[in-house]
Amino acid sequence: MAAVRFGSERFIQKPESRIPKFRDWARGEKAGILGGTFDPVHNGHLSAALGVKEHFALDKVFLLPAARPPHKAGCFITPFGKRLSMLELAVAGLPGLSVCSLEAERPGPSFTIDTLRALRHDGGFRLYFIIGLDAFADIHTWKEYASIPDEAHLVVLRRPGCLIPADKYITEFFPAFSTVDDGKSWQAAGVPGKIYVPAMAALSVSSSMLRREVTAGRDISALTPAAVADYIVENQLYQTPEG
Repeated sequence: MAAVRFGSERFIQKPESRIPKFRDWARGEKAGILGGTFDPVHNGHLSAALGVKEHFALDKVFLLPAARPPHKAGCFITPFGKRLSMLELAVAGLPGLSVCSLEAERPGPSFTIDTLRALRHDGGFRLYFIIGLDAFADIHTWKEYASIPDEAHLVVLRRPGCLIPADKYITEFFPAFSTVDDGKSWQAAGVPGKIYVPAMAALSVSSSMLRREVTAGRDISALTPAAVADYIVENQLYQTPEG
């Protein structure tokens, strides 16, 4: 992971108020986890988090930025502190959404399975791991991916324009799972987590699209919250294709 560039910024312990205390939650409460690089956060992320929260009646959804994403090795990544700040600006005033900086506090690459286990160990509540279909298509390359349903339900969200059905990947990567609940979810015997593919509208926006718009000097007010757009300008982020 030495090839991943995070600039000169060092990881600094965040104030306690910025780190959700999962162990303080009552057991059995439902929490969504939306992970990602968030470079930068955009309206599609927020729409997905709010949509899943409503659809599954979750108590809260945590946006969890990856500190050292293994799939980004060799790529330029905006320093973690700046990505975290943009997330905090984005969720301000959105009830039920919070930011968790857990992955910055753990050494080594940011592996999803390790993060989910840490959250389950601290809280013991029901986790709903939110993932886009494009990322789900590569989940077989993740560390111990087959164990993810042991720690959380999987909520797979379709991307606009994606014609490949999620069923194809579920049957290929999770062969023990079959449809239940009249086809509304997938489950395997002895596995606590289900796989859901809810019918939810998704915004056609991505972080790479937003970065290109900034680099080209175009308006991004329709792609990300105003506070995030202002932060990008003030910190002169994404001025070149490399960041």
